[in-house]
Amino acid sequence: MPAGVARHGRLVGAFILLGQIAQGVADAAFEANGADGGSSAETYLLRDTMALARAVIASWGSGFSTLTRLPAIDSPGDLPARVTLRQPEGYAFYALYPETYAEAARRIVLRGRPQVVGIRSIGSSLAAMVATALDAPVPLTVRPIGHPFDRRIALDEAARARLGEPGLHHFVVDEGPGLSGSSFAAVVAALRAEGVPADHITMLPSHGGEPGPRAGEATRRCWAEVGRSVVTIDNLGFVNRLAQWAEPLLGPLKEPPIDISGGRWRHYRYADARDWPAVEPGLERRKFLAMTVDGGRWLLKFAGLGEEGTRKLHRARLLAAAGMAPEVKGLLHGFLVQRWIDQTGDTAPSAERVAAYLASRARLLPRPKKAGASIESLFDMAVFNLRKGFGSAAADAFVSRHAPSPALAQRVEAIAIDGRMDACEWLAGRKADALDHDAGPDLIGPQDIAWDVAGAIVELDIDADHLLARLDPLLRRPVDRDLLRFLQPAYIAFRLGLAGLAGEALADGEERRRNDARIHRYGRKLLL
Repeated sequence: MPAGVARHGRLVGAFILLGQIAQGVADAAFEANGADGGSSAETYLLRDTMALARAVIASWGSGFSTLTRLPAIDSPGDLPARVTLRQPEGYAFYALYPETYAEAARRIVLRGRPQVVGIRSIGSSLAAMVATALDAPVPLTVRPIGHPFDRRIALDEAARARLGEPGLHHFVVDEGPGLSGSSFAAVVAALRAEGVPADHITMLPSHGGEPGPRAGEATRRCWAEVGRSVVTIDNLGFVNRLAQWAEPLLGPLKEPPIDISGGRWRHYRYADARDWPAVEPGLERRKFLAMTVDGGRWLLKFAGLGEEGTRKLHRARLLAAAGMAPEVKGLLHGFLVQRWIDQTGDTAPSAERVAAYLASRARLLPRPKKAGASIESLFDMAVFNLRKGFGSAAADAFVSRHAPSPALAQRVEAIAIDGRMDACEWLAGRKADALDHDAGPDLIGPQDIAWDVAGAIVELDIDADHLLARLDPLLRRPVDRDLLRFLQPAYIAFRLGLAGLAGEALADGEERRRNDARIHRYGRKLLL
């Protein structure tokens, strides 16, 4: 390929995929051995991942003009028959660019020979990037185990000896911290147990914030004692980079793209802030508004690096061609470019339009390889969220009314659902934010179309019979009414739980009040 942003995006995609394969091989070895550190195949694959990292660093640093010779990737020969590749969430959802980790590593003053520890999953490729930037040996990777809020790691003797070797400066690499920060803390605790001083440990997380509300005292102490190096795309003049990528596609821009992430898009959609919907800032994709000299307005929204971005680009084009989503212009190293639709306030779509949209998804989008959360898991989630939000009596009443029959699970036909049917996402009869909720970092995953029917009834206040009468003739099989009766309260409980998590991160103020109103709205619907 010729030099440029498209080639760089493909190069990063190859880097990510090889890192995933290394992760899968390491996890298979961990499952076989019960400890990390003993996979020669992983070492081989990470060495090649580092070779790709060198090419990525050279391309990025030269503004995509350098065409580095790429390594020949050979099989290590002792691969397991089957591995499980886990999705690196930061690359898919949170605009985490591996190039930023190379810069974060270069900003550290070394106190010894560098040794990198990556926390799988995403830590496999990120550790390779950091080790390459530091000219360090092939990294060690670990899989934290145990309760999500109280992780620990298991190492074989050789790995423990490697960590305890004197004269090293250790780098712990992962995305996050999330709700608890316990994965970082588990690795730091293992290093400290081997006698490594705190000032010889540096964490490389994906953001500069503290661990979330589920962090324990030991984790918070770790965060206070151990140094960090954080570089994000915002520290690297990303707005100007994005403008440079976009102008060959869109034409000259009137001004640099405007960051409208974290709910700031509402300034451009609503005349009155009192009409703003509640948002979940931690789950929103990064997004920018670009205005061209000739008056065109475009949304540049993060869709994913590598294969993930390409998959969402394909989905967006299919839905746009059917008239169900905004026009698509292209993909710029993870950012999907779509036409900005000017609309003030919310305009609820008709039942006919919702039916056409849901039928188009079922017809056009590829069937998922596996279903998402089981009926049993959805029921457990609903009971948990209801008990947490409204107490045991409300949860017990829900169980008595909505406990699913065992046969219900056999009637699920999973598709690539939309997943969220919020009124604010309907723009001139087209659905925005329609590409990845079925593959998001939450419980739900691909579900029966009845999940989206339930969402439309709940979010759009559409009459169920009216919608079903228009949707059923467009489908290969009618919507299963028994599934719908179960999934409607499950959908409400899921959105109730998300709103509860969002509320934990919001300070008192208008945003908190909007979120509280949403919680009460879902609660009322669930308790009816």
